[in-house]
This record gives sequence, C-alpha cells and structure tokens, in this order.
Amino acid sequence: MGNITFEHCLAIPMESEGRIAGLFFVADSTRSVHYTPDEVSMAEDLAGHVLRVLVNADMFEVLSVRSRAQKALIDTAANLQKEIESEEIYRIVGDKVVQMIPCSELAFYMFDWDRRVGNPVYAFGPYAAEVMSERDFPADAGICGHVARTKRAEIIHDTEADPRGDYIPGTPATHSRMLAVPLVGRKDVLGVIELLKYPPDDFSHEDLEIATLFANHAAVAIENARLLKEVLGARDQVELSMDLMTHDIANYTTPVTAYLDSLLRHPGCDDTEHDKLTKALFQVESIMRLVDMVRLTGRIRENGVRQVKRTDLAAVIAASLEKVRKDPHAKPFDAEVKLPPGPIDVMADELLAEAFGQLVFTAVKSDRQAMPKLIVTAERRRDGRRESWHVMFSQPNRSIPDHLKAEVLKMGRAGKSELTGGFGLGLALARAIVERQMGRMWVSDLVEGDPGRGCVYNVILPKA
Repeated sequence: MGNITFEHCLAIPMESEGRIAGLFFVADSTRSVHYTPDEVSMAEDLAGHVLRVLVNADMFEVLSVRSRAQKALIDTAANLQKEIESEEIYRIVGDKVVQMIPCSELAFYMFDWDRRVGNPVYAFGPYAAEVMSERDFPADAGICGHVARTKRAEIIHDTEADPRGDYIPGTPATHSRMLAVPLVGRKDVLGVIELLKYPPDDFSHEDLEIATLFANHAAVAIENARLLKEVLGARDQVELSMDLMTHDIANYTTPVTAYLDSLLRHPGCDDTEHDKLTKALFQVESIMRLVDMVRLTGRIRENGVRQVKRTDLAAVIAASLEKVRKDPHAKPFDAEVKLPPGPIDVMADELLAEAFGQLVFTAVKSDRQAMPKLIVTAERRRDGRRESWHVMFSQPNRSIPDHLKAEVLKMGRAGKSELTGGFGLGLALARAIVERQMGRMWVSDLVEGDPGRGCVYNVILPKA
C-alpha cells in the first residue's frame, strides 16, 4: 500500500448494487500466521456493516437535500402565488435555485417562438451583465437551444469541449460544468435555466432533479401570470367599453332625445314628420334601454357587500308589473296575480325588482299574441332545513322547446339569438340577479311534458 508493506492483509471490496463503493483494508505485520477463515469472515461482515453505514449516510444526505428542496419549493410556490409580474417570478425562481444548488453562475432564458429568438431574463454571477446583454439570439443556438428542442434536462461536464456550446461575448473560455433544464409549458418550452460550476466542482443527479422541480414550478407560475394578465387586460377592455356605453353614449343620446321631443311638440310638425320623428325617438330610447341594461350588468357583477334585507315580495311583483306597463317599448299585456294571503317576505337586495322587471318585459315582448297573458303565483317551499318562496310567472301562449329552456337563461349568443324567439339578455340578467340573492331560476312547461301548451319561469328565493 504505497511505500508501506505488511506481512498479512485483507482487502475486501464494498459493493452496492453492482457499484464499488470502497475498499475495506485490514493489515498486520506483528503476527506470524495468516488470517484464519473465521477472521476473514468477521472482516467481511464488518465490511458489510461499514458499507451499510455509508449507504445509509448517503441516503440520509439525499433525503435531507430533497427535504430542503421540498421546503424551498413550498416557499417558492407561496411567493409565486403573490406575483403576476414575470420579472419578479424569474428573480424568485433564480434565487431559490442558487440557494438549493450552489453554483458559480446562473442564466435564465425565455423564448419568443413567433420570432424564434431567445432572451435572457435573469442572471447571477460574475458575468451576469454580459449574459443579460446577449439579446435576440436564435432559439436553436447553443446548448440552451438543444435542451429547448429536446425538452430534456442535461448535465454537461465540459462546456468548452461540447460542440453544441455557443460563445457569449465578454465571457472567458473556461471548461465549466453546466446543468441545463427546460421550462416546459402546456404547448411549448417557455425557457431554459442554465447553472454553471467551475472545475473541479460538478453537478449530481440530485441537482438535476431539484432543478427540474423548480423549472416545473416556474413554468406553471409564468403561464398563470400570463393568463392573469390576459384576463386583466380583457377586463380593462370590458370596463372601457362599459364606460363608453354608459357614459359617453348616454351623454350624446340625452340631448338628441330632448331635441326630438321638442320637434314633436312644435306646432308646425305635420303628421308625416310627426310619424318619422316618433320612430326616430323610439330608436334613441331603445339605445338608452340598452345602456340601462349594460349598467345593470355592471351592477350585478360588482363585488361589493350586498345590502340584503326583508323584502315584501308582493309589493316587488306589483311594482315590476306597473313599471313594465308604463314602459313605451313594452306592448300591453294582461297580468293575473294569484298570491296566497298573508305576508310574503324574502331576503333580497334592491336588485330584485330589476330581476322581475327584466323577466316580465322579456316575457311580454317575446310573446307574439296581440295581448300577452301572464299569470303570477307563489307558494311556500321547504328543501331540508331551508324555507323559500317559489314564484311562478306562467305564460300560456309561449312555448319554449326543451333544448332551449336552459339556453334562454344564459348570458351568451344562444340566449340572445333569434332562434330563441328574441329573448335578448333580459332573462339572463334576471337569472343572474336571482342567483345573487342565493336563489334559483329555471324554465319549465306549464303542462309537464307538453312545451306547446305554455311555459313557466320559476324563481326560488330564500324566505325571510
């Protein structure tokens, strides 16, 4: 053993899963006889015990590293949930990766596949400035591009010797070790994280696993941030459109209405001009009604605290019917109200009257009869411990096919198309308001199983 000699020795290889983990060596120059078979057996047993200790120590170290990685992942996930800015996500992930996998440098790249270019978004190390200045490089260039194409993490033991390597101006030519891991999104590779170590340090398989876990977390967080930005952008566009609709258009139509009204009252207005002006005024008022519906939609979607109070259901129904009768856009109708005696109170906010008003107006307008008929009834209902009032608006002369009963209540194209009989958004708004009151609304047949004999708009509201 080197320059040392022994009279007697034992050399026992310590093998684990086909891999030599070490050599157990016992030597003695003081004895005159060879080691006995029993002593050899004891030495082999001892070597086995030592090997198990070493293996357990390695396993403990791996478990310890993975435990720290899991904790870091949990902390990272908690921090990422608070962020919608991509730049902060890059920094959080990059810093955590460096904490868990000690390295000399780190580079975080993201790809723009429409332009087929990559760009650095975060860098750590002595050459971070040089890395960040390397912009709009070809998406398939270097080890980074290869890892993005294959979607596989990789350890490179010598970046200078690897033919896929690509030089970054201003950085030295060193035989570094690299760990490159892709950020795989739902459709494409979003980016690549590269970690570098200087010799003799190198990366392990455990490092690769940890980096992959962080890359997966980063990919989910980045895609969520992008989706949230798209949603917020769409919301801003909707709010802008609603502002234009409810403020600017209303500001323009108000003086037009006043002008047309004054022309109608002018003594020189003959019958022909009066008819034309009346039609024009009707169209302007229709625009204002649309503006009112948009405003109502905005109120329904407000996230503020609702002011729920005990509400007289009979009074709300009566007020809604009267409001529709006075609406110049609604045709005359016959309403028969059959409510049980005694108080009929529900828990609701101020929008309940709007729900009934939209329901009645839409039902009357969609009825092709010259004098639509509407029958309003109510009955007490119990579902388990919950008591409620079941209000039914029956329309004997209006049929709604089974496949359209749910569609007419939806805030979508099908619910407002001509296929559903011109219901517009009225029923969808009514349903949204009812659900806001913790209630339910649906459409059924007046005679069960026979849509041709009329329909019923059912509303369930919590009893006060």
